[in-house]
Amino acid sequence: MKPESKDPKTPFILKGDKLSFCILDFWQWNQSDLLSNNLRGHLAEFIVMKALGIESTVREEWAPYDLITKEGINIEVKSGAYLQSWHQDKPSVISFGIAESFKWDKETGKYDTLQKRQSDVYVFCVFETQDKELANPLNLNQWTFYVIPTAVLNEKLGGQKTLTLGSLKRLGPQECKYNELLETFNSIMPTKEKLTLHEAIIRLLKQEGRPMTTTEIAQKLNENKWYSKKDGSSIDPFQIHGRTKNYPQYFKREGSTVSLIETI
Repeated sequence: MKPESKDPKTPFILKGDKLSFCILDFWQWNQSDLLSNNLRGHLAEFIVMKALGIESTVREEWAPYDLITKEGINIEVKSGAYLQSWHQDKPSVISFGIAESFKWDKETGKYDTLQKRQSDVYVFCVFETQDKELANPLNLNQWTFYVIPTAVLNEKLGGQKTLTLGSLKRLGPQECKYNELLETFNSIMPTKEKLTLHEAIIRLLKQEGRPMTTTEIAQKLNENKWYSKKDGSSIDPFQIHGRTKNYPQYFKREGSTVSLIETI
């Protein structure tokens, strides 16, 4: 079941009757401790999503990466903080999980056989404030971001599972504040990549994680502009049909529906 964005005023129901409390009451009860480890991590994903202008209405818990740009760049977001919700005698040592994983397919419920880091790039988010009286995770001036391609982690760290902030800095990530994050990200992961049509179809099917009809593919590619025809005209379903037919090593076709060969 694909998650959908909920109206905050959606009420709880009992025997067909609307009750006096709604989903916003639950969110306020469950989501207000922004310094807790899990919620701070989700908040960091949201902050990065907004900084990069990524359009997403609902967080997917079991996605193989945290965010994806319209160009198809997969992003893993990690967060750390010196402060915790509980009593501390001293600030926490900041450490991030960077372990390789098996990609889970939400359509089949099965894991891939290849263990690796699933994203193209990591954004490490550090909530820097150490004074609990001043700490406010919603104040974006209190965050610092470190952007580094996944390829660097793979080359320098291999299968290492954790990474301290000090060790991260020694790898040479690009450090920035919130208002600099988009420019920093684009300098590391260029967005103006020219794709062939079949490459754009492959990227789209990977992003969507499901088979798509030729009409759906054409519509999405016309929206995201990953591939442009020389004459500037729109991509049509017949063109998708022809291109996927020409690359049987990449695409499986059933009528007008196209899916990826599993080995890609």
